[in-house]
Amino acid sequence: FSSLVQSYKWRITNNAGVEIFSTDSPTPSYTFTDTGLYNVRLDVNQNAKCADSARSLIRVYPGFKPGFGYSGICINKSTQFTDSTSSVYGNINSWHWNFTGDSLAGIISSNLQNPVYRYLSPGEKNISLRVTDSKGCVDSLTKTITIFDKPAIQLAFRDTLICKPDTLQLHASGTGDYKWTPLTDLNNPDIGNPVITPTNSTTYYVNLTVDGCTNTDSVTVRVVDHVTLSLMHDTTICSGDSVQLHITSDGLNYHWLPLSGINNDSLQQPVVLTQANTTYSVNANIGHCNASGKVTVKPVAYPVALAGADTLICFGSGAMLNGTGNGVSY
Repeated sequence: FSSLVQSYKWRITNNAGVEIFSTDSPTPSYTFTDTGLYNVRLDVNQNAKCADSARSLIRVYPGFKPGFGYSGICINKSTQFTDSTSSVYGNINSWHWNFTGDSLAGIISSNLQNPVYRYLSPGEKNISLRVTDSKGCVDSLTKTITIFDKPAIQLAFRDTLICKPDTLQLHASGTGDYKWTPLTDLNNPDIGNPVITPTNSTTYYVNLTVDGCTNTDSVTVRVVDHVTLSLMHDTTICSGDSVQLHITSDGLNYHWLPLSGINNDSLQQPVVLTQANTTYSVNANIGHCNASGKVTVKPVAYPVALAGADTLICFGSGAMLNGTGNGVSY
């Protein structure tokens, strides 16, 4: 707004020149009841000093909506862009694509309806499409897509143990088509989470493919027929002290008893604190295979040590030290 403007006059006429709306408001609004071409005129300071006017053409054709899809997300391979623009009252007659975010590529635009573009570097890419139709409507749409060197595979584990004749479910996640090998002892090679029943230690490989990009990872499954378990010798500790129980085992899960005085009954090497002679038992398992053993912890009182009374001797002479106690070494 300007202090020099003293009056406003808006007029809207249809394509036949008939005036359908007029107002003196500086900021009017109007709802069109039909499609078509409309002329808008604004006069300021009409019939006064500093008068001026402006005109504009309004195209009322609702239902014009740009859109596109794509397929192919690998570097050095074709990405197909597909126009899906809709126009209720006109025919789409032009397309202009801009491909950005890939400085290695030569051509960065296209006027085809459904162009093909080849990205030479991975990462996020911005694509914009400007479309027009036969009614004069113009609109644009921008999307961001991600181009991959190879699809990401997430494995729940890479190495594990099973005990014959147990089964195991492998776990891989990622978007795309799966293919596991070898096929031996595997129920379905084309899913992310197949079930295996191997009789020998095997490394399973998984390929994940998306639009021609392939990534490979592997899981090693070691097969055993028993659980190894070797326990520490029984031990003696001083009352009030704790001790860590040591075992050597290839078990995957552990359970210790009794629960009193133990910091975590599922650890392979738990810490215990007991005030009385206690025998701890442990069960180690790999699936349905298990092994067990026991270790006894004996707490004893701290030894008593007395050095005897202070004494005085002459220079150069000796004295007997009269220490007493209930230890086994001094």
